[in-house]
Amino acid sequence: MMWSLTSHPQSVRQTLAQICTYLRECDLDEGQCLNVELVLAEALNNICEHAYAGADDGRILTTISCRGAEVQCHITDKGRAMPNLTPPLGGFRDPDSFAFDELPEGGFGWGLIRAIAQDVQYERRDLENHLFLTIAAELEQSPQLACRLV
Repeated sequence: MMWSLTSHPQSVRQTLAQICTYLRECDLDEGQCLNVELVLAEALNNICEHAYAGADDGRILTTISCRGAEVQCHITDKGRAMPNLTPPLGGFRDPDSFAFDELPEGGFGWGLIRAIAQDVQYERRDLENHLFLTIAAELEQSPQLACRLV
């Protein structure tokens, strides 16, 4: 299934709702749907914030297919390339290592994406970013991350 959206936050929210409906039609349970939604919310919001630098009119194409026990996602945009043509490694910072008023606002997205997705691939082709994500129906080593960001 394919969705075309703009880099406007409302467009991202509406598209995520449509994707969640599609995932339920694929017979994924609620926790699995929320894991996919979390990964896509982080990826799409990163595109809006970084690739399109906050411009609301950037085009994003998202293709999702349910294949047995996994969900495959392909996200394309024409925004700026990722630094060094590589998705960030991400990682989790210990919130106890910061004073409350010094907690970073961001920096956790790629850690979440990599904790949930089994495969993350990125290519820059013909001035387009291509992000490929594979998300298993069930997480093998991490606890299920089921929460809503948007």
